[in-house]
Amino acid sequence: MGKRIELRAPRRITSDGASFRRPAWSPDGRHLVIEAAEGSGALYLVDAKGRVERRLGEGSEAAWSPDGLRLAFCRVGADGRRETWVCDVAAPGAARRLAGGDGGSWEHPAWSPDGGRVACASDHGSQAGVRHVWLLDAVHGDRRRVTSDPLRCDGHPAWSPDGRAVAFDGDDRADEARAVDLHVLELESGAVTRLTDGTVATRRPVFLDRRFLLAERSAAIAPALVVVDREKHRSLPVGEEPDGAREPAVRGKRRELLVAYVRRDGERDSVWVAELRGLKVTPESRELDEALREAVAETQKGPAPGEGEGST
Repeated sequence: MGKRIELRAPRRITSDGASFRRPAWSPDGRHLVIEAAEGSGALYLVDAKGRVERRLGEGSEAAWSPDGLRLAFCRVGADGRRETWVCDVAAPGAARRLAGGDGGSWEHPAWSPDGGRVACASDHGSQAGVRHVWLLDAVHGDRRRVTSDPLRCDGHPAWSPDGRAVAFDGDDRADEARAVDLHVLELESGAVTRLTDGTVATRRPVFLDRRFLLAERSAAIAPALVVVDREKHRSLPVGEEPDGAREPAVRGKRRELLVAYVRRDGERDSVWVAELRGLKVTPESRELDEALREAVAETQKGPAPGEGEGST
């Protein structure tokens, strides 16, 4: 891997007049949902050039379903805790709560590639406030906790393209010298593998293919993006110097990888888009991922689930 990994031709897609963050690509790559700094957060649907199409409503941390018809997102509940909600993109006013209102926080939703589950981070049932990764049925909200280390606080789950593994960041509270690490959970076996060395905080993983992940890494100068090699357990810098990039979201199409990310511009956060160059992802993995999304879209063209809260 002799080529330098870099973000090529970066362009800002949000205006100077407002602060936006947490971009999420639609499965077809034509739209993004971004979060505006309005109250506890507001979600906007924009096209790939950042032109606002409509305001979706109150919320944060949006994640698209693989068929592109629904969103999972967070809202602050009456008890001040974060809740996970689901809505039809075409009818966001009919959103229903998937998890929350039970004394715990439910945040960082991520939709499974088959559309059946939503991974979340929650401190539900933890008197110490330690978060773990949970899987929720996307319709009924039935839940299963899949990480359980009592001394590690987990967050930002991300699904592998084949749905067999979930990556997440974890803060080991038993070792104050360690920074936040990336981990991968194999769902079938329950095995958890740590991918980073704990010297620098690494957060918000997103799979590029089965082997490589993109993540946000802290730095003394500014945050930066890194590629994490799942096979060799090494981290590869994106660009020569930290440029402030954080909160990555990836759109893949065959060999092209477009990254939406956030940078601080003056006093506001802005969303940028650039092409990730210098990394050879596995074409088979990307093509299988696209084929799975297309199959899901064909079989799930019916209406989104009706109103009314899911089981919590």
